Amino acid sequence: MRIAILLVAGLVSMVLAMSRGTDGNGHEAILNAMRAIDLSYAALQRDVLQARSGILKNYDFLGLAIDNMRADVQTIDALTASLSFIDSTERSGRIKVMENAINRNEAMIERFKSGNALIQNSLKIFIQTWREMQARPRGPDAVALMDVQQLGQQMWQFQNTPDPDLAKEIRQGLIRLRDTPLPGIDDLKKPLLDHGYLILNALPSVDEIVSWVQASDSIDGSLEFQREYLQQFGRMSTRMSKARLILSGISLSLCAYATYLAFRLKFYADSLRWRLHVEQSVNDAITRLSLEPERFRIVMDEALKRMAEVFGFGTVSLITLDPEKWNVTGAFTANGRCSAPEPLVQDFIADLREKPQPFSDPVLWLHRAPASPFAEFCDLVWKRKPLALASAAKPHDGLVVMLVAECRLANWNMRTDSQILRMTTELLALAIEKHHRLTELDELDRRLEETQRLEAVGTLAGGVAHEFNNILMAIMGYAEMAVAALTPGLPTRAHVEHILTAGHRAKLVVDQMLAFGRMRRNPALPFNVTAAVIEILPDIEICVSPSVRLHLDIPDIPLVILGHPIEIQQILVNLCKNAAEAINGNGHIKLKITTIALAAERALSHGHLKVGHYVWISVTDTGPGIAPGHLQRIFEPFFSTKGDKGGTGLGLSVVHGTVKSLKGSMHVSSILGRGTRFDMFFPHLEAEMAPLPIIREPETIPTGSGELVAIVDSDETSRHMWEERIAALGYEPAGFLSTGQLSDWCSRAQTWPDAMLLVTFDQNAKPVLPAVLNDLPRIVICSAIGASPPVRSQHVLREPISAHNLAVAIRGALVPAPDTKIAVRR
Repeated sequence: MRIAILLVAGLVSMVLAMSRGTDGNGHEAILNAMRAIDLSYAALQRDVLQARSGILKNYDFLGLAIDNMRADVQTIDALTASLSFIDSTERSGRIKVMENAINRNEAMIERFKSGNALIQNSLKIFIQTWREMQARPRGPDAVALMDVQQLGQQMWQFQNTPDPDLAKEIRQGLIRLRDTPLPGIDDLKKPLLDHGYLILNALPSVDEIVSWVQASDSIDGSLEFQREYLQQFGRMSTRMSKARLILSGISLSLCAYATYLAFRLKFYADSLRWRLHVEQSVNDAITRLSLEPERFRIVMDEALKRMAEVFGFGTVSLITLDPEKWNVTGAFTANGRCSAPEPLVQDFIADLREKPQPFSDPVLWLHRAPASPFAEFCDLVWKRKPLALASAAKPHDGLVVMLVAECRLANWNMRTDSQILRMTTELLALAIEKHHRLTELDELDRRLEETQRLEAVGTLAGGVAHEFNNILMAIMGYAEMAVAALTPGLPTRAHVEHILTAGHRAKLVVDQMLAFGRMRRNPALPFNVTAAVIEILPDIEICVSPSVRLHLDIPDIPLVILGHPIEIQQILVNLCKNAAEAINGNGHIKLKITTIALAAERALSHGHLKVGHYVWISVTDTGPGIAPGHLQRIFEPFFSTKGDKGGTGLGLSVVHGTVKSLKGSMHVSSILGRGTRFDMFFPHLEAEMAPLPIIREPETIPTGSGELVAIVDSDETSRHMWEERIAALGYEPAGFLSTGQLSDWCSRAQTWPDAMLLVTFDQNAKPVLPAVLNDLPRIVICSAIGASPPVRSQHVLREPISAHNLAVAIRGALVPAPDTKIAVRR
């Protein structure tokens, strides 16, 4: 009876003790809810950053994070309401604090959504308006247009990194833009100003909300509630241990049972403490992970080393996989440890692929086979120590992250389970995903900067070509007059003819500069590659050092491709010059031209070569070669391996772009210490060749009979040159500063010229002709930039202009042919 009473008393006491705690599932649910709040808040912070940078277009995820946190708080409230070891008043107060914090976050997110949407829309309209301003014809106020260009760049910089000083500069720029009249784009000023001011006013408040959201690791009261709950649970566990130890002495019959319960409870408490330690270690490692691309790998390796110490891993690797092909795309290794063996990694990948649903249970274990039936029985009773394990996570459809480790049996922690491994892998996967996104943003910024620099270089090239074209016009004009004045056969005339030939070549160079600046495209015509290369050989020999031998392998038969001869010539000059500079001493360069027929597609170092017939041009040197790491980047703009020796990094980039414009392909092969070879493949044509436009035969120049030709040119030097050229053609020139001056002269003298030569430097300008000059035959001289003449005329010439074309145009204006259409001559 006494034993029965003690047994009953012990059982009652045990029941009372057990009733004051929570079961394992409830406790796990509470911990999961707490972790879910932290993860939801981290997701909210991530989505806010992505929405701010314009990556996240759908704002529903922001509200989803708030709803998830509110649901998790309600779950915690419901699960902890029945716990006796937590004070109900204190619990309700802490729950209220978390609910208020969620409400504050919800209000701030709503403000952020409306403000950020307004900013993104205004920024889009601002950039579109700014680009339209840039696309419209430029007026005379170049300074104001430069302010508009600088204003767009400053606004883009302010959107990425808001700065009060930069905002002040932008406001001053908007004020200057508002007060500066810009004919042709005044209709765009108001939307540009309105949305610019809106961005300046709204962006600081949105960034303040972003900073407020990022200021803390979780919502207010969450960490305090978690810490208080764990402390209370620990105290409750301690009280339960003492109660069971006291109850164990009541009866010898309950001693074994009480001891078992005590050890079981102790193991459970130790497991909880260890899990909390692991979670804290993982959270600390993830927090310390730097998302800067240059430091990410180092910090990730240190984090893996810390996790290996906590879990008892030997070798450990964190690999990234392509979910479509399941091939390894990247790998991280714990600092100071070996990576997981490749066969082990491939075995785990194969096992994961064989699962119908790989990510429903993404933790794989590898155990040692039992040596005997007794060992197998022991494995069933006690938890076996694994030899290796793998855990996978899929943060999005394009990325799979797998943690692969070999276990140290002596250091293995028996408390490690699938859940903690899965949680660790998911956190590491999120860190890698963030790193990939930041790397992509950095790459986009770099490409944008290169594009802007190329546009600036193209604009500069076009401006230089325009100025050089004006100088070339005077050189060729006076040279033609000198040739006409000299007797054929004289050495002096031959020298001047050489000047004219060089001028025609310079005109082709101007065309290339304008093509690079996208102000003109050279017409693509069939031409003989071998003839073009033979013609440029003297220039190539000048570029090559005397210590470098030039070997030629050029066939005698014509090889025809589609394009322009000057483009092939510039490609070869550039490649041979680079080869000579790379040799930097004794060596040789081989230039070879041949044909090749492909029956199957061939992979090249930069692209693919389709089936067909090609003209194959190769340039081989015996220089030091190109490092393998640089081969894929040599055609990038502004990339140079010359270092302090000079080089803009544009030479090979221009070569590659020119080859692409000729529908060609390139292949680069190099061996360090032996040399480099550039192979170019151009589609071979069976077509009639266009003659090279360099050598010109003497042309018969029609002359005048003293007809009066009025010249309208605002530049005095240019006007005098045109007067001399027209006088040399047999006409009577009369120079005027403007069409108004010509009209006044005609009215006063009652004399009308037979024709009018109108010189303009801006084809987009539309000069207004007086009514008295409307019926006068006219020839329009315009610059080489543009596409349409400024006024209606049957004779339009672009600089530089040969004497023959000028004479034919004047004769055609004086004696028009029936049904004559507008003709643009060079």
